[in-house]
Amino acid sequence: MSCMFLAACSGWSRGDMALQACYAATHAIDWKQSRNIAKKPPAADQRIKFDGRRMPDGYSTIQVQDDFRETNPYLAKNSSKKSIDLYFAMTLGLHFIVTDFLKSEATWPIVGKVNPRRIWQATTITIEGGQVGKNFATGVRIDF
Repeated sequence: MSCMFLAACSGWSRGDMALQACYAATHAIDWKQSRNIAKKPPAADQRIKFDGRRMPDGYSTIQVQDDFRETNPYLAKNSSKKSIDLYFAMTLGLHFIVTDFLKSEATWPIVGKVNPRRIWQATTITIEGGQVGKNFATGVRIDF
């Protein structure tokens, strides 16, 4: 799938492709973490322990005693692996489409010349990486 995406981005610079690969890697880690959360859904009567910190995207995985609960509003708290796979596959594809749509150079008032594609990629990598870090800090691991 990634080969198909990279073949379609012939107008991209090497940096754009590297950033897209970086996003795809962090997205894949978050995907795997969400699938691990789905392995053992929390019991309904467990109390939520939350440290009060939130990620920039407003979503975070919170620890529920010894289990974890998905708090992304687009996924149910006890999502199936099928719905998780569908969500992450669609958002990965959508990310590529948005990245491809954005120009690599534009002129903005006051700021001047900018690279909207790089701004988008850097922002989404930061958010996704932050989410992966938050998941890891709360104990969500990935296994191969």
